[in-house]
Amino acid sequence: MLKYLKLVDKNYQLQIGEPYWMPEVKLGIGRYQGVVGGIEQELLSWYDEQGNRYLNAEEIAQQERQKLIWASPLNDTIE
Repeated sequence: MLKYLKLVDKNYQLQIGEPYWMPEVKLGIGRYQGVVGGIEQELLSWYDEQGNRYLNAEEIAQQERQKLIWASPLNDTIE
């Protein structure tokens, strides 16, 4: 369970909603189910204003590998 507390007028207030949007830094924070190092687990991630999760380094690398595979000249011969 993720709890986000915000300091408001010298008191901490529990913030509701996920991902929780933080206008001060223009980011949201929330949980998702993901795989890291081959292990599925609950992870924290940053989100944009529309609620889209920013990919982690491993996910970005995998996307780039897929782009290279599909851009390969060998792909043109596969039917």
